Amino acid sequence: MEGQRDGVVQLYGHRKLYVMKAYRIIVIHNGEAPRPDEVQALVNYVQTNLRYETAGAVLTVSKSLASDPDNDLMMAILVKMDKEGEFPAGDISKAYLQELNTRKGKVVLGIVPPA
Repeated sequence: MEGQRDGVVQLYGHRKLYVMKAYRIIVIHNGEAPRPDEVQALVNYVQTNLRYETAGAVLTVSKSLASDPDNDLMMAILVKMDKEGEFPAGDISKAYLQELNTRKGKVVLGIVPPA
């Protein structure tokens, strides 16, 4: 049975503590748009491998106009969004960025924690 409470996931009797809570998760890609199951796999990756609590986080998936999106592009996007007031309760100074290669092309994750 799976349950979730206060940053702790109870999964078949095992407890897993999350390192940090995600306020916003941004995914940019340069290939074909990810299917819903592929987006879910990315969120699961954020939870399992990066140990972020994702419940309540806003998820944005967007195609990049750049031929090769990278962490620099993601940070530029985060800075622009922050200046536009997109993160009233987020802290981009603690954002986590990661580039991933998938079967459909490159994906860049930007995870913004709460302020």
